[in-house]
Amino acid sequence: CGGEISKNILKFYYSRGGRYIPAALKLFKAKTLAQLLYGSFLGPPALSFLPLERVQSSFLRTILQVPKCVPNSWIRLETGMLRVEARIYIISITKWLVGHTNLQGLLPLMLQDHFQSSWHKAVLKSLKMLGFSPQAILASGLEQAKSLIKQRVNDVERQMDIAKSPDFNSSDINRYSVSPAAYFYFLEVNNTRRAFTLARSSTLPSAVLEGRFKATPYHLRLCSCPLGEIDSIEHIFFNCLYHIKVREDCIRPLLDRFPGRANKTKLAYLLSDRNHLTTRQVAKFCAQVYKQRKSSGIVF
Repeated sequence: CGGEISKNILKFYYSRGGRYIPAALKLFKAKTLAQLLYGSFLGPPALSFLPLERVQSSFLRTILQVPKCVPNSWIRLETGMLRVEARIYIISITKWLVGHTNLQGLLPLMLQDHFQSSWHKAVLKSLKMLGFSPQAILASGLEQAKSLIKQRVNDVERQMDIAKSPDFNSSDINRYSVSPAAYFYFLEVNNTRRAFTLARSSTLPSAVLEGRFKATPYHLRLCSCPLGEIDSIEHIFFNCLYHIKVREDCIRPLLDRFPGRANKTKLAYLLSDRNHLTTRQVAKFCAQVYKQRKSSGIVF
């Protein structure tokens, strides 16, 4: 059912939704995630969440239009999403907290029973993994406990995804913020926004990208321009002779404040999405590069 709702959201996204990613993410959370999470926290601890993760990963990959080589961890960082399993942890622990703080009906008698179900053991294990003891978290009160659990899960998930995606580029301000990338909100043209996403994920059309699918040794993934350098994202931005004019128009004015800096530092600044005006110029450059490379067959 969650998969069908996800497909319907995608149909709306590509038709009347204007390909506006923030709206698609909100719809997915409100509709599809609600279906995926319904009752899932009551499942056995050995339950595989992989089918649920596939629904979310497929949806996010589709709206971002990125190649299969881009890891799911990077996609979650870019969209500000958590793993479905992490959300189930939050719901399960919240239900356990409510049951221990709102003692009504048969709950007091049930808590007197020394038997622990597999679900109860799984919740206690999750608390331990997050660094909380049951006594300490209950003593903090329901609302504060819920806030602490949610923040800790968000922090752990963000750290794990960053560790799996060392090339993820963001400003220091929002690097550890679980929220969608800022450019989703103000880059309205789909082709421009997608080109900027491809640049941030290092998957602009290039010999390096082509080599990933053809298993070409990295040192042989060379650009066809006269320089003959490895066709990396740094080469595309700063050295490729095919993009001199658009580079001078869009990129060069932004780098006057970085004389003598390494290309890696400059690239990190250009793709950090910390300034709307800078991001618009860089996205314009990326869109022109993408169009030129795909139309002229420079690489593929």
